Amino acid sequence: MSEPLARIARILQPIRDDDGNGSELTTDRGALAHNPAIVDVETIPGVMNAQECAKVLAMASHLSRKSGDPVNTGRIPRQEETAWIYERMADVFERANKKYRFRVVGLIEEPQVTLYAQGDPYPWQMDCARNFTANRKLSISVALMDPLEYHGGVLEFPGREPAKSAPPAGTAIIFPSFLAHRMSPVTQGRRVSLVAYAYGPTFE
Repeated sequence: MSEPLARIARILQPIRDDDGNGSELTTDRGALAHNPAIVDVETIPGVMNAQECAKVLAMASHLSRKSGDPVNTGRIPRQEETAWIYERMADVFERANKKYRFRVVGLIEEPQVTLYAQGDPYPWQMDCARNFTANRKLSISVALMDPLEYHGGVLEFPGREPAKSAPPAGTAIIFPSFLAHRMSPVTQGRRVSLVAYAYGPTFE
């Protein structure tokens, strides 16, 4: 067998997973289903009203912080008075996931309130990494403040035209957690949002 043919033969060998099960490689597009929404960004307005946004903002000043969190992040523990936040996030994730069709099981982490002011960095990043966050499937960011109260602070995604301003308070932006994103600098005031992640089984 010639060297080129030998290389091809090696490439076409079944890929074995940890359980020893084989996966045949194929060039047939029809053999795999596709998900056109895999890198889409979903915007859902009005997931919280003005009174609910104000209630979450009032929590921000005394929320506890966990080791490794930036100083501008506070976690929301599940308690009787915060249960509605968990339920609202679950409802929004369920609604958005009709588009993404990911396998999700729920909110493993506590939702968090994030605050960014002038000079705070928010470089390109992804919300899933090598540790337990690798099981994050969907990310949500709910604007808690009127965009007239600050300048900048607009979420940006590769290949998408950035919005001219931040969304109205109560608007949710949902996207796959593996999608790179960043926030434009806050140039005036401060930007506060509610952030949560929907978890699911490891991607296969």
